Amino acid sequence: MTGGPRSQAIVEAYLRLFPSPADAELEHASTDDLRNRITAALIVSGHQLHDPVSNEGLRLLHALERRGQLTETDASRLHRIFIDERRFSEASQLQRRFPTLEAIPHLERQPIQATRTVWRVTPERALSQMDAPALEGAQLLVIGDPRCHFTVRAAEAIDDDADMGPLFEDSIWLVPPGPSLNMNAITEWEAQFPWAPLSLANQRAEWPQVDDWATPNFYFLRDGVVEATVVGWPKEGRKTELMEAAAKVGLRSNRLQP
Repeated sequence: MTGGPRSQAIVEAYLRLFPSPADAELEHASTDDLRNRITAALIVSGHQLHDPVSNEGLRLLHALERRGQLTETDASRLHRIFIDERRFSEASQLQRRFPTLEAIPHLERQPIQATRTVWRVTPERALSQMDAPALEGAQLLVIGDPRCHFTVRAAEAIDDDADMGPLFEDSIWLVPPGPSLNMNAITEWEAQFPWAPLSLANQRAEWPQVDDWATPNFYFLRDGVVEATVVGWPKEGRKTELMEAAAKVGLRSNRLQP
């Protein structure tokens, strides 16, 4: 899960190598070519910001179905694209046809007022969509993944450090969109790190501040504008860099100092 120039290069390569075919071209394409296109769409879905690839994936799936060649593997690839793009209704429909695919939990939607939303796992293991926290004043946004051992190591170090810990009191921990919801990993994380509840990003395009969805990345903002970024978590940690970035935006125990 990345961003920036690398993602742009991947998207450009996809558009160059796999231009959207006309319906007649789909009917004459080989079955292997159709499957290669679905695989390519799955790869690029993690890098695309604005133009969803699931519509193209649906065309490919229907072409395979008309031939009687649709397999569970084909369906699984499209299902993962649907989850990445937060097309949960379509993912549920596909899962009902292929029950071994990841089930979509019950969905709840809170009243939405902002243009940016997140999903939270509820105690009942539903997914609840709600307004994303406002990016006001000095704020720390963490891009993290509960399955990423670098993210886990960072949280463990922060949890044990009297200097770093207070900086994360009101931080936002954001899980990038991806091809799986990883509900178990999220609930296990929140049991271990209750001070760092995870929100699942709805759409990458809703977070223009994030130029790299790799994990973990730490964005220090003032009124929604990024003023410092700390990337990754090596073996020696990033304490010095985090403390310096926090000072730059005026973050002290997550309070903006006068």
